[in-house]
Amino acid sequence: MIHDNMDRGSKKVALIFNMGAGYCDVAVTATAGGVSQIKALAGSATGGEDFLQSMMCHLLPNFNSLFSSHEINEISSMWLL
Repeated sequence: MIHDNMDRGSKKVALIFNMGAGYCDVAVTATAGGVSQIKALAGSATGGEDFLQSMMCHLLPNFNSLFSSHEINEISSMWLL
């Protein structure tokens, strides 16, 4: 963990995020003198298929024309990429 690589005088700030199926959690932590504190914490109902669909449309603007025979929500369509 973070404490294993720190000496007692070190000060560290970390951004931790967890994106899962349908959610995204973000935390900012500060560690000093062996003590960790959560400075900020936020979550959002972003992730899963909605996030994947938005990302695909952003990265591949012509996705629909390239893969018109597949539904955008089909996992097999994403596998083709």
